Amino acid sequence: MSESQSKTAKRKENKSKGQKEAGSSTLLKKQPLLSGQSVTKNKWKMFKQEMEKDKWPRCLTNGAGDQALIQSLTTGRVQDIATILQNENLPCSSVCMNKCLIMSSYRGSKLALVHLISSGADPNCADEHGNTALMVCALHGFLDMAKLLVCHKADINRCNQDGDTALLLALNEAGATDMVRLLTNKLTVNKKNKNGYSPLMKAIELSNLDTIQMLIEAGALIDDSKNGETILEMANNKGIEKFLEIYMENKIRNEPVFICAVKRRDLNLVKTIYVSQPNCLNVQNAQGETALTAILQILRDNNKSITANDRNIIKFLLLNGVDISLKTLKKPKGKKNQQLESPLILAVHTDDPDVISWLCLCGAEVNQRVNTDELTPLMVAAKFGHSRALEALLSAGADIEATCKDGTALDIALTSTRIDVAKLLIEAYGKKNPKEAFQIAIERKELKLLEHLSSKFPLDKDIYSILIVALQMGDLNIIKFLSGLGLGEMDNRPLLHGAVKLGKTDLVQALINSSFDVNLRDSVGDTPLHYSCAGDNPELVRILLKAGADMNVKNVAGKTAFFVAIERNNPEIIHALLDKDTAH
Repeated sequence: MSESQSKTAKRKENKSKGQKEAGSSTLLKKQPLLSGQSVTKNKWKMFKQEMEKDKWPRCLTNGAGDQALIQSLTTGRVQDIATILQNENLPCSSVCMNKCLIMSSYRGSKLALVHLISSGADPNCADEHGNTALMVCALHGFLDMAKLLVCHKADINRCNQDGDTALLLALNEAGATDMVRLLTNKLTVNKKNKNGYSPLMKAIELSNLDTIQMLIEAGALIDDSKNGETILEMANNKGIEKFLEIYMENKIRNEPVFICAVKRRDLNLVKTIYVSQPNCLNVQNAQGETALTAILQILRDNNKSITANDRNIIKFLLLNGVDISLKTLKKPKGKKNQQLESPLILAVHTDDPDVISWLCLCGAEVNQRVNTDELTPLMVAAKFGHSRALEALLSAGADIEATCKDGTALDIALTSTRIDVAKLLIEAYGKKNPKEAFQIAIERKELKLLEHLSSKFPLDKDIYSILIVALQMGDLNIIKFLSGLGLGEMDNRPLLHGAVKLGKTDLVQALINSSFDVNLRDSVGDTPLHYSCAGDNPELVRILLKAGADMNVKNVAGKTAFFVAIERNNPEIIHALLDKDTAH
């Protein structure tokens, strides 16, 4: 045998030996994938370069088209792959197609992947370290290719020799939310690799909030630990423990994360969630609450004072366009339909004028009625004594004359003994019409309201209607108060004269008992007795006579009370006068 023939035989022997060592195994890599944070794309790039240089052992059985297939992929002639795979004269081995499948995953070549899978490449093929095409796509973020592999039954649950699933590898970088969603299921969500990392732990290390939320919703265990460090401690070290907690609340309560954040009354938390979930502003929970009504409800139900932070959260929500319209509660089991109070009604309970003004500026209807009582916001403020809220509502144009079954806001304030609020309301009436405001206060027999009005609005000389109302209502304290203001005459008639003219027997007696002069003359010289003799109430005549009324006093026309009685031809009045005269 010549030296040349000897070398050729030796090469064949070495080639055969290499094929036997390879056996029937699939593709091999010289280095395994690293786990946890040690996996880098630079390392994967090195693996890719080694594969394309064909440093891996040759396949056990080469097809006629294997070399052409590998060459077309490594040189980027992806369009030739379909031609090669369809050429019956150049058959490709399954081993080669599987190798090329993983190579196409490295290169991010979706078209090559499609051709290979449609030609029978195994979507679950792996190298000697257990790394599949899906794992490569997961690490590099090739989402469309990963979806294609999953559609062709690539095994999501499979692990490589380091215990990494495709999900764990997808979590090596932030921003893999869609990939994580694709690869998460009940089995993968809590599966750890050999270094003890679970998907949630890796997401926390990356501070990937969307992924953390997604994993928790999928059932990730929050009470897990690694090397004695709990997941909560990991989150705390990253400064995201609050987010972890609200994601748990979201899962337990089945309540939107944004509402959970708002209920914590933490502005930074709210802003961060809003940035990550910009469409969350008007999401509702099962009770129909939005983020805005949720925080207002907390402040009302827990009787908590509104803080600057609360105010800033509300402002943030309003500036970003939160819905301020009325919401309807969903029907709770076993209960009738209920109506959720409007944000403005809820804001009234904070008694914060800024919040109320902001809501009105944003379009809240200041006179909107809610619930079965049909109370307006102003009525609610009156009922509960929220004076600052009431002033803000009045400034926004609230209707003070609107009524419900309990009357106006003023009536509700008086019924609820909210006198400070009632003063604000009567003052609002006074700004529109002082005389009407005085009459309203007199009709309701509210001396304190009269006192407040008199300090704000000086009355003009035309007060006849006010005094008439006072006499008709017959409240002695109010009459005394008006008399003390110098309003003791109406149309030049003293108050006692007016009481007699109205036939108010009890009031006349009360005024007499309060030392009102029974012989006081009006502008035409008439005394109260003249008035009583012109009427038809003999009892009034007797009361006045008993109090010392002088029958002999003449008016400017020269008439006595007796003369007036004779003119009116009222026998009962005349007899009352004669009885008094006989007694004398």
